[in-house]
Amino acid sequence: MKRAALLAALLFAMEANAASFITGERLYALLTDQDPFSRAQASGYIAGVTDTGNGLGPTKMNWCFAVPNGVNANQVAAVVTRFLEQNAAKRALGASGLVEEALSKAYPCKK
Repeated sequence: MKRAALLAALLFAMEANAASFITGERLYALLTDQDPFSRAQASGYIAGVTDTGNGLGPTKMNWCFAVPNGVNANQVAAVVTRFLEQNAAKRALGASGLVEEALSKAYPCKK
């Protein structure tokens, strides 16, 4: 599973060139695409962002999330999809920050 997520993330990263960033709009399009490969790309991206900041305290954007043990990648992707659906105006922003925001609201760090 981790290898598949890593492969999807790498393929997703290759799609973007150095002059552009992955937006929330692009991530949402991949998450809602009928093609399973597109959804796997999006899930891999989300897994990468999640693994990078999970439980480590505030991110650069001051978001803090701690995904509980037992929550799987599909559940995390569903949280992000729902967040992007409910916050369409924010989709022009960078996808990684939106993933962090979605996770911070769903799984906030304990104080």
